[in-house]
Parts: sequence; C-alpha cells; structure tokens
Amino acid sequence: MQATDLEALPRTIARRVRTLGHALTRVQHALQLLPKRLERGLVDASATAWIHQWAGPVLNQPAANGDVLKATVAWQDHAWLVSELPPEWTGALLLLHLPVLRDFWRRELREMRYERLRRVLPKVWARDTTVLPPGSVIAGLGIKSWDDLPRLEAKGRRFETIALHGKPLVIEQPQLVPEGTLTLAWSHYPDGRVDL
Repeated sequence: MQATDLEALPRTIARRVRTLGHALTRVQHALQLLPKRLERGLVDASATAWIHQWAGPVLNQPAANGDVLKATVAWQDHAWLVSELPPEWTGALLLLHLPVLRDFWRRELREMRYERLRRVLPKVWARDTTVLPPGSVIAGLGIKSWDDLPRLEAKGRRFETIALHGKPLVIEQPQLVPEGTLTLAWSHYPDGRVDL
C-alpha cells in the first residue's frame, strides 16, 4: 500500500516522523562541527586518521544538498524504519553508527534523539579489509571478517555494498516487512524551522 499522507500512519508513528526532519537537520549541523571537534582531540589520533581516510569528503559538507531533506519511511503495526535516504547521506550514516563517535553524537543530538536515529536509520559499515586483531569482531555485526557476511545473509539479513568516493560501504536493508511506505520531504529554513 502506498501512502499519500501521514493519515495512513499509526498516530504514534506519525508524531515521531514529524520530528525526524528536525533530527536529520541536527545531524547535518553536527557534521559541520565534527572536523573541528576531531582537531581538538575528541577521539584518539588513529581513529581520527581512519575517519578522515574513510569519510573525509563527508566531513566538509552537509549530508544533503540544499534545504530539502527527503526520506522514505516504512512501517508495520507500530514499528517504523527509514528505508531509504538520498545517497549523499551514506557517509553521514557511517559516521552516525561509528562506535568511536558515540559520545560526540550523544552530546550533539542528545541521548534520546541519537538512540532513536540509530534504531530507525539504515546501518552502514566501511568494508575495511584490515585484518582484525584476534578476538575482535565488526561492531554491530558480530563477525570476524567480511567473508562471514554470507552467513548473516543466510539468516535473513539483507546487505547492499556501494561505493562512496571509491570506498566500499555495506548498508543493511531493513528487515521490516512494511504495511506501507511514505516518502517525506522536510524544508529547512534559515531561522531553524523544519516543516514537513
């Protein structure tokens, strides 16, 4: 079922979706602050170098072009997920899910908003070929190497590999079987307002 307006959403989801645009705007603002915070020693030097290597161009520009934010939301009962964002958001999602930046995002977005975004936004990993130290796993996946990814797919998880500035990223597709989807756009104004 394709939805044409928020009336198709359960009321609790519609209320949260209205605030999603504001939360994504906060992510854009935080991305503009991140390079300065990295320079001031927010995280250790090796993590800072890795972030610049994998997401360098994303650090110097907003996550979306222009003043319009777009997202496709899928829902089932009272559960909802953002099933699609424009490609330019992929780097932002990589940084949002990066464990070493957890404290930064909690400060910039506030704890509750950060945790909600991590639950509803697609998860992204850098497909780094560096061999992990013994006993280590890829955060959020629980696998020791990318060669183990098919094992997760065999259990029903869906992944897509894309390139961002020539570097491979893995995006986990939502597991939700949606009752419906809705593509939304928010306008961001200079005075800080975000309208759906």
